[in-house]
Amino acid sequence: MNRLLIILLIYVWCNSGYASDKEYYDYLINLNVPQSNALIQALSSDDQSMVLAAIQRIGDIRLTNAKKHIWNCMAQVNPEANQGKSIDDKQHEIMLKSIQTIGRIADDSDVRDIVVYLKAVNKSDHESLRAIYHSLGEIAGSTNAIQALNQLTMSVRDERDANELLSSILKQNSKTSASFLAIMSDVDSFSSGFKKLLKDSAMSLAKDGD
Repeated sequence: MNRLLIILLIYVWCNSGYASDKEYYDYLINLNVPQSNALIQALSSDDQSMVLAAIQRIGDIRLTNAKKHIWNCMAQVNPEANQGKSIDDKQHEIMLKSIQTIGRIADDSDVRDIVVYLKAVNKSDHESLRAIYHSLGEIAGSTNAIQALNQLTMSVRDERDANELLSSILKQNSKTSASFLAIMSDVDSFSSGFKKLLKDSAMSLAKDGD
């Protein structure tokens, strides 16, 4: 399909006022890397449902040349920049989806910025925290991501957050994480079952990790 025609169809669709998030995504699923400009332009739509669908599709096809545009989406709802302002549910959803997507298209050099973003997130915003932990786990083979995840084990005390952190650490599969998980297994606030899972995971990484 002609790229200009695709862009026109997106414009008409996003201004129709009738599409749901899923309907937008069902349309954008036809766009792949050759139509990257159309996907990137969709990120500038005034319709937040269109933006969400575009972010999702960019992550699905790991469109790395959209990275700076996803960072822009994150910056618009940056917790630090929006202190004292109310962020609606859709904006929060855009932030979560952007965080998850950046992990799928990022590389080792992006980890520092992700960690800086993490520091700005309210520690009671568990959804955002978990999205960032998940994102760090998506950057395959990243030494910086592994180091960041290891350091996070020293401060995470919410078991649900810790479970997401553990998943990302296991995805990275680094032997260096074994000792951190072993220490983490002594955190008083964790259940006995989760402590055992941490200990078992530590032993598994020490034996079979990269």
